[in-house]
Amino acid sequence: TIRSLGISGERRTILSGDTRQFKAKVRLELGGISQDLEIPIEIVYDLNDRSLKIESEFKVSLDAHKLERPEFLWLKTDDTVRLEVKFQTIL
Repeated sequence: TIRSLGISGERRTILSGDTRQFKAKVRLELGGISQDLEIPIEIVYDLNDRSLKIESEFKVSLDAHKLERPEFLWLKTDDTVRLEVKFQTIL
């Protein structure tokens, strides 16, 4: 679960076709363990299809959430995994 705790960055009107970068404070819960993070987000507003798109990419430690690292045969994945979040809403 990811919950927003707030956004920081320059606040001004977003025009159609604009792309803006912000920092979001979020609470990430994985495996029953919560962790507060500050992650980069990108917001794109498109008047033509009346949509607002929000995207983010960040890394998380599996060990910090007491999650077992996946393995295949004798190969284990790294502790750090990359999460990619994409959200779109029609206005």
